[in-house]
Formats: sequence, structure tokens, C-alpha cells
Amino acid sequence: MKSHARSLTGIGLILVAASLSVPARAEVRVTEVRIANNPPVVEIFNSGPTVVDLTNWVFRNQSGTSITNLSGTIGVNQFRTFNIQGLVQKRGDILELFDPALDSLLDRLRFGDSGGAPIDIDSVATSSIARAAGTADPSGVTSATNWSVDFTATLGSTNNVPLPQFNQEVLINEIIPQGGSIRAELFNNTGQTINLNGYRLTTGIDQLLLSGLLPAGGFLSFDITALNFEFSLNLYLFRNDEVRIDQLGLSDSPGNQTTWNQAKVLGRSIGRCPDGAGAQIGFDLPSSGFPFNLRTMSPSAGSPNSCAVAGEASNHVPISWPALGTAALACWAIAALCFRRRAGIGLDGGRPRE
Repeated sequence: MKSHARSLTGIGLILVAASLSVPARAEVRVTEVRIANNPPVVEIFNSGPTVVDLTNWVFRNQSGTSITNLSGTIGVNQFRTFNIQGLVQKRGDILELFDPALDSLLDRLRFGDSGGAPIDIDSVATSSIARAAGTADPSGVTSATNWSVDFTATLGSTNNVPLPQFNQEVLINEIIPQGGSIRAELFNNTGQTINLNGYRLTTGIDQLLLSGLLPAGGFLSFDITALNFEFSLNLYLFRNDEVRIDQLGLSDSPGNQTTWNQAKVLGRSIGRCPDGAGAQIGFDLPSSGFPFNLRTMSPSAGSPNSCAVAGEASNHVPISWPALGTAALACWAIAALCFRRRAGIGLDGGRPRE
């Protein structure tokens, strides 16, 4: 027994020693991009523990219109920047860091109408899309929560962009394209008045600095026509400390503005139902909750959204399948009870004694 235990111990020590002798692979990840530049720029970072040879590495977009060959080495805790080659969609794209030697994707960023990360602002030359937290994410699913707009880019050095906070305090409640203008209504979901001075809205082309007092549980609308919705149907809300706190995507799919254009022609708005409900990290209509918590409706700037409109199926709250299942089960139980009573069957399954 003792010899068996010694053998196991020896094997364990060998395995531990072997694992210690194999150096851990360094993690290289994308940390910042400036798409509005000409050419665009990407920053990558090596968290260590070893120097990495970037020969044959590629930074690309998923569609293949942009392929940037990297070169040289990147040291531990070092940042490097590269000019992005080819065409990247400014309104939204999927960007990937790829190592052909491993035949694996190392990191992915989804932004604009192709994912949850926001668009850097064309009119703010110092802005970028920057990683606020997290390690490499080959899936890109954390693009909305770990990335944000840095209004003062730090390309080539440590990022200082604040992490987004989606705590449903102030929300984009309704967007109203009417008579050649576009208005955005904000909703205060808290119990106290909020000073909007320094808050800002942006679609990635221009930004609009807000002002005014938003009463507790109240609404306030702003003319946002200048933000250029013809280019981007993503609207982002930032607090006065540059923290991103809400966003809505209004395209049906990348580059598809069908529902938006129909709303303009019909004099409709697109808003949250009930007020303030739904996802806060949407990048298109489906991910923003359409047609459930986000719907086309009669405009109601400055007041609660008119969610129920006769004759429009998309403006009625659909019954969820769990609710349908519960209702069906209740109906079945009532029918079964009536049948049992008519057949003279007791609740225990047997016929009552004579």
C-alpha cells in the first residue's frame, strides 16, 4: 500500500514539474481602436509573461475587406499600434486579432450596428473605442460591457476609459423622426431630479451636449437632428463623467434602415414599452428588444409612451410562452375537474363509495 502511495506521489511530482517547465503563453489582446482616423489605428497589448513574435499575425475584419499584417515583437506590458489597412465599416464592424500559427482567433471586437461596443466620434478627433476592463474575448460577447468611448484617446499607453454602468437611471425612452427633424426623449427612472448638464448623446458622427433638469420619473426631449441618423442608427447616452449608461440600435440588420424609414414616412416614433424597459446594450432593433420592449408607436414626446395602438400588432405586448403554458394548464385542470364530477370520480382518482 505504501509503495503504491509513493508511486502516485512520484507521478504527481513529475506532472507538477512538467507543468512548471512549460512557459505560460502570453496573452496579447486588442485594447483600443480609432476607426474615424485615416487610416484607422489599432492598439494591442501584451500582458505577459513572455515576449511575443508578431510575424504572420493578422488584424482583420470578419468580412475580409480589411486585412492588416502585423510584424516585429511585442514585449511584456508593452503597447503597439498599427495602421489598419483596407475598408472597415465606420457605422459598425467585427474586428479580429488572429494568429495563423495557432489557427485560432485571439480577440474580437464588435461595434456599432454589428455589436455592443459604441462607435468612436468622428467630430471628436481625440476619441477612440477603448477597452475599459476584461481580458481577450475571442467571442466578442463582452464588447458592450467591457468597451466604451474614450473621449481622450490613449493610443500607445494605458487606457483610462471608465467602465459602462447600465443601472437604468436615465434612459433613451423614445426617438421621434417627424417633419424633417429628429427628437430623442430621455426618461428619469430614479426618485430624484437629475441635472443633465454635461450629459451627451452621440451616433458616432457628432455629439450633442445636453442641459436642463430631468424630474424624478419624468421626461425631457431634445432635438438631435444634427447627429446624422442617415449614417448611423445607433444612439449612445453618456453621463457627465463620460460613463456610458444607455444605448439603442435602430437598424433591422447592418446597413438596413427599413423599419426606421417606415416610421418616418408614417409619422411614427420608436420607443420603449413600458417606459424605460428593455435591453440597454442593443446595437440593432432585435437586440434592443424590438418588437417587444421596443416598438413603433404614436409620438409622445415629454410624456409616457403610448404603447397600445389599436390595429398594430407590434404595439401590443405579446404573451410569453410560459404565460401561455400556465393558462393552458389552468384550462386543462378546470376541464378535467368538470369531467371528473360528471363521471362521478373523486379527487383521489376512485369513484366515491355508494
